[in-house]
Amino acid sequence: MEENKKQTTLTQKDYQKKYDKKTKMVSVKYVLSDMSDHDRLMDYLKRTDQTANSFIKKLINGFFEKGYDRYSSYPIPKEYEKREYYKFDCISDEYFEKLKEILRGEEEKYNMVLDYYDSCIKDEIEYAFEDKGGEFEEWVDFFEESINNGEVDLNLSGRDFKKMIGESMSQIIKEIFCG
Repeated sequence: MEENKKQTTLTQKDYQKKYDKKTKMVSVKYVLSDMSDHDRLMDYLKRTDQTANSFIKKLINGFFEKGYDRYSSYPIPKEYEKREYYKFDCISDEYFEKLKEILRGEEEKYNMVLDYYDSCIKDEIEYAFEDKGGEFEEWVDFFEESINNGEVDLNLSGRDFKKMIGESMSQIIKEIFCG
């Protein structure tokens, strides 16, 4: 009986080796300076009940389905692809076509324009986050003072508390203006 069990185990190992020869692996290595990224990934996987393998495969497949390749960071947008990117959402297809004509179809230069546009948008968003961070800090001080002065009741229900927070923040945190 013991001998039969060893035979089965060897057969399973052989099968696994044969199977492993048919598969390919891609891995990600996090170095010490990347540990916060690793922790964020692990937290996300746990919250979404996904394996790292399935998550990475979805990312890679999504990347290629959107038309990205090794030659460009932005493909010439197709209608369904353009809508995936908020930064391109308010630009009509007519102007993408116009830009292509102006650049005489030179995809590399077209992509440079989109890259530059993308960096401008990211810079503006970063500035907005910085401004809002300062406004949030100011609001926290204001909120603390309001609590200490008895102007804020922390025993409100969830809905009422949310409404009170909205009214309170709107006094300090204004709309985002990019210029």
